[in-house]
Amino acid sequence: MTKRTLRVYAVAFGIAALLFTMGLRVMLASRSEWEHAQALDISGNSDAAIVHYRRSVRWHAPGLPYPERSLEALWRLGQRYEVQKDVHGALAAYRAMRSSILSTRSFYTPHKAWLAKADQRIAALMATFPRIPSDAGKSHAELSKEYLAQLKQSNRPQMLWTVILMLGFGGWTLGAIMFFERAFDENNRLILRQAKGWGALVIIGMVLFVIGAALA
Repeated sequence: MTKRTLRVYAVAFGIAALLFTMGLRVMLASRSEWEHAQALDISGNSDAAIVHYRRSVRWHAPGLPYPERSLEALWRLGQRYEVQKDVHGALAAYRAMRSSILSTRSFYTPHKAWLAKADQRIAALMATFPRIPSDAGKSHAELSKEYLAQLKQSNRPQMLWTVILMLGFGGWTLGAIMFFERAFDENNRLILRQAKGWGALVIIGMVLFVIGAALA
């Protein structure tokens, strides 16, 4: 096995280790926020619990159980507030569901069923508020339908930034592999021209990935 091949394997292992570390970080953070929210919820501090349930959902990764559990808890809180006729409390819970789900979307939106349920309740509750003159003649069902349409319109992922995120990750990964494959000769001496080119691709990829992740 050549030194160049060993370098490629080393980079691939490093990328796999990085992804594993990131996944572990997400899992631990989601679990921590969920456990904190549970403790607050049990103690009766529902408003603070909503904040931590929302954070748990935002630490999303496919297959994690804690975001799903947090969404279930937020839904129960919203339902409980509705029974207590606390519209603002219910809206806080449902809006926490909505905002946390939308913050995790990329080329797809996770937890779509929960998002649809939250949107329906938000629209129905907003329709109970005092009406502006232009809505005076509309029924509750009509207003609820209008609010729901507005909510669904804003649910669409920002595809441009999602594509930028994916391109950034691809460029970052390719640049790292090719840097170690092409930027050194057989004696492990740096080939400056190759190092500059592939190193620039790594940096550009990382920047695009961060920007895409922030705005998708």
